[in-house]
Amino acid sequence: MVGALSDSWVLVQEYGGILEIIDVAAAKSIRRFSGVNPVVSSDRKLLAWETRVDSFSKVQPHILVWNANRNEPTDLGEGRAPVFASQTELLFFRQQSETSTEVVRYNTDTQREQVRVVKAPEYGDVLDSTLSPDGTTLVISTDGGRYGTAVYWRLISSGEWTVVDDNLHEWGGWSRDGRLIYSTNGRDLRGLDSKRSVWVGDIKLLDQHTGNVQTIISGVSMNQNPRWCR
Repeated sequence: MVGALSDSWVLVQEYGGILEIIDVAAAKSIRRFSGVNPVVSSDRKLLAWETRVDSFSKVQPHILVWNANRNEPTDLGEGRAPVFASQTELLFFRQQSETSTEVVRYNTDTQREQVRVVKAPEYGDVLDSTLSPDGTTLVISTDGGRYGTAVYWRLISSGEWTVVDDNLHEWGGWSRDGRLIYSTNGRDLRGLDSKRSVWVGDIKLLDQHTGNVQTIISGVSMNQNPRWCR
């Protein structure tokens, strides 16, 4: 489940790039459509997502934003990895060239966008993004990690990207004080004893204020899918 659009409507990401809005109270499907990377605004009025494209195609995905009170979504043009910066501001990425990327901020009220051009991250396109609660720290993932896994990058004030980690599984959200919790992919081998090794995953925290990464759960087990309880 991605999130709630009302007290009874929930958005679900299904296998194969299918999104579905389900009315839980009425036990029926409201809308089913193609898309990936869906995000819901904090007031639950807006839904944005990225169109699904073939990974081998040269066609770039588009960003669509939909108001639950309207019939059809608005196409914002080419873009990837949407994330809501506020109830009325959507942030996403548009590939400018091999060396530069546009960080687009679209205001859903005025229907205008502001664009900041930054250095393109290494290892391909932006796959996903997350923004700290105060909006000051932007983290993205790209492919090209040690095992074909994701690489996490943090945008710094100069407009360049610094590597957070290069063997990632997924992030689990931000704490109220600005710490991003995430897990490694689980493809690292660690010695269990003198004769055996096991695949392991660790749980880590990125501090938005310092950029420092702290490992909080490690060992010889598969630790993944962390979430904040409150």
